[in-house]
Amino acid sequence: MTHTAVAIAPDAFEIRGVIEGFYGNPWTQHQRLDMMSFVAQCG
Repeated sequence: MTHTAVAIAPDAFEIRGVIEGFYGNPWTQHQRLDMMSFVAQCG
């Protein structure tokens, strides 16, 4: 993953999530777990 600046607004949404959309190959299980770790670090 590339490094991206993320503006955190903890009160903006009570529930957050990720939509897995793609045009190429589906994500591997390892890539999904990496995304969950990244999202957890972002708050």
